[in-house]
Amino acid sequence: MSYTSAVVPVLAVLASSPAISDPRTLSGVAQGAIDRVETEAATTTVVKLWPDGADPSAGHGPFPFSGEWSFTWDDARPGEVDFAGSAVFGNYFTITDAGSMGGVTRQIFHDFAHHMEGTATWDAATRTLRYRVKPAERDAGGASTITQASEPACEKVSGMFAKTGCSAFLGTNTALEGLKLNFVFSDDLMSFEGSMVMTQYGGSGLTRSRTDMTASVSGTLK
Repeated sequence: MSYTSAVVPVLAVLASSPAISDPRTLSGVAQGAIDRVETEAATTTVVKLWPDGADPSAGHGPFPFSGEWSFTWDDARPGEVDFAGSAVFGNYFTITDAGSMGGVTRQIFHDFAHHMEGTATWDAATRTLRYRVKPAERDAGGASTITQASEPACEKVSGMFAKTGCSAFLGTNTALEGLKLNFVFSDDLMSFEGSMVMTQYGGSGLTRSRTDMTASVSGTLK
């Protein structure tokens, strides 16, 4: 069974040399890696993502993901590009260390993916696509929809307040509240690379937090 939450927004591309037939859609696969995770919360909090089966004691590196992307250019709308994309995390877990206030918890996800779509701005001179959704309302989603094989779980690792940490997590929308894309395309538009920042903004009071996941992305199209 799949579960879906949130609404949707995201990218855009158009006009440039070579000339683009009206309209033109290119699709392909992208690879990415979450290089940095930064969390703002009532207490100092560190979040790390791990592929299923990883040993946290063996060290931590960038978290890999993949996804399918498509971009549509239309001569009638220079300066814009429609897009649809995904970030497939698969089976993975996160470990959240919220110190003495929240304890250390482990969150487990099953066949998890973010799906994004929308209209972005397009700079033909630099072949650069930019898109941004600023997080506003907590736990509102709005920057992605999600699919997953089953609901996520949370378990205590350590700390007397870890149960509170799990309660906060299980009450949080796992879709994105914010998204920032910056992709630069090749001369023929058949490949792109750049960055994306995925933001989750939720909770209230002591459980209020904002987590920004910064990722590098590269893809090929056809």
